[in-house]
Amino acid sequence: MDTTSVRFDAAVPALAYALVPWSPLIPVAFARRPTNPVQLVAAVAAITGLAAHASGRLSFVVVAAIVVALLLALRSLDDIERSPAALVAMVVAVGFLVVRDIEARPARVLEAIGRADTNGPPFTAVAAKMVRIATAATTSLTAAILLVPRAWLPVRRSVAIFAVGSLAWLALHVHVYPALRGRLSPTAARETWERVRAQGEALGTLGVDPHAITEGPTVPLAQATAAGRWLAEASSARRYVAVASTELAQLNGAVRAERHTNVPILAGGDGTVMLAASALASGEHSESPLDTFVRNELPGGLRPIDAVADDRLELVGWDLRDARDRPLEAAATGKRMHVRLVLRVRTPQPTNAYCTFLHIDHAPTRFSAEHREHPYPMSLWQVGDVIVDDFEVTLPPQFLTGHYALWWGIGELPCQDDRRLPVTSGPNDGHGRVRGGTLEVR
Repeated sequence: MDTTSVRFDAAVPALAYALVPWSPLIPVAFARRPTNPVQLVAAVAAITGLAAHASGRLSFVVVAAIVVALLLALRSLDDIERSPAALVAMVVAVGFLVVRDIEARPARVLEAIGRADTNGPPFTAVAAKMVRIATAATTSLTAAILLVPRAWLPVRRSVAIFAVGSLAWLALHVHVYPALRGRLSPTAARETWERVRAQGEALGTLGVDPHAITEGPTVPLAQATAAGRWLAEASSARRYVAVASTELAQLNGAVRAERHTNVPILAGGDGTVMLAASALASGEHSESPLDTFVRNELPGGLRPIDAVADDRLELVGWDLRDARDRPLEAAATGKRMHVRLVLRVRTPQPTNAYCTFLHIDHAPTRFSAEHREHPYPMSLWQVGDVIVDDFEVTLPPQFLTGHYALWWGIGELPCQDDRRLPVTSGPNDGHGRVRGGTLEVR
């Protein structure tokens, strides 16, 4: 394999995200021959720096040189009546590629703030969406400014393009990136630990650099199972664990195995570093994102089903909620809703290599959704756990006003055929699908 080519390819996304939302304008910087020594020096520095940093780690000097070359090139556009169609096409092509790339891999947004994580946490999807919007807006408006005749513009073409890019840049760097950095930072966990700890209360770390939380002594915990036991053994004095979000499910499973309750999270519930505690003090509440998915008690207001899958899982009922978690009596097309199926575990570790699915029947095409992975993995489910299998549903327009059959089941991974766990009791179709009732569409 040609490793030089691989290293150069790695620099492309690094450059694209270092310059977002200016990335689509890179072709403008090098589209025309330099007309003065300053422009020539900037172009040569940018090209040389890019070649020198082909490993993908671009320095500030490289990015700055490209920005200078771009600004100087923008000024030269004021001298022409209409920009070449090829230049406009290149701007649109680069913008399209950046938008599609981040849509396919939302974790790419981390490269814009100097991180190179290959698997970003779920909340990066929100930041990625904002980056896509900013890049698409910059691309489309720049293309329009380049295409229209110079006489039609109230200001110089370079000023208009610079204003568009600057507004998008400010939106990202003032609102989106600071919020993203905050959720990636252990600040919330560190500050909460410093505020709530009492004399002699110990802090453990699981998947987290202890120096990011405190300069004092900590208890290193290599495995979630050991961390769960360590928390469960706490008596009068509380214990705390600074835990990486990637370890939360396993830690929660270990605590539930000891106490049959979720591990309380005091801070960082929406970030990458959380502060877990052995117990909640008066006035405290848990921020654990898993409280939505695994619990001890059944939620109220369920539409009953009373079915059992393979003597392992009892399907108790379901409900319908809107995007703000408010109960709904009926569904509507084109609106984001949630169908929540509530299960109760009857056997230890009931399932593993399975997915759950939801079907809403409609002819000729039904609505289908599936969960190949769950926020709280099936391998951690324990006897007595109440599991909320939450499906996001947006019905297409062909679902006219009426009543539609709702089905749920468990399929064998990779869930590409009709291999399913049998339904051992309750309403079903004889093919591994539980009849949940009817969904009304108004």
